[in-house]
Amino acid sequence: MAAALTGRQRAVLVFPPTHCIVHCHHTVRREEAAAIMVSHVDDLDEFNAIIISGGNKLIVVDFTATWCGPCQTIAPFFESLACKYPAILLYKVDVDTAADIAAECGIRAMPTFQFYKDGKKVDDLCGADPDKLESS
Repeated sequence: MAAALTGRQRAVLVFPPTHCIVHCHHTVRREEAAAIMVSHVDDLDEFNAIIISGGNKLIVVDFTATWCGPCQTIAPFFESLACKYPAILLYKVDVDTAADIAAECGIRAMPTFQFYKDGKKVDDLCGADPDKLESS
């Protein structure tokens, strides 16, 4: 589910199939779960501004596609990192709607995760491996 917010951001609601979820270390009823923020970027100028303005914060970008099964499988885990690591900034780029960003970043497979700090790419990971993603 996604709700419209300002600009190009969407709230991503993460609901597992159970009636209760663990959200930021607290178990809450499903209907009371708060939205976890993951910003979606589809404009190259906006993407470049985000990377530059991030400063010394870690920025993690998930390059994804709606038709990509592994992308959809790891998406809830990626979004859960917002609670587990609140100091990181999480972004998603759909390679089909933002082909210019994907091309500039050299994306050749999905999912690909790129890590930025101080305006520079510091690491990347290709594949839907939650353990590798969290340890990167």
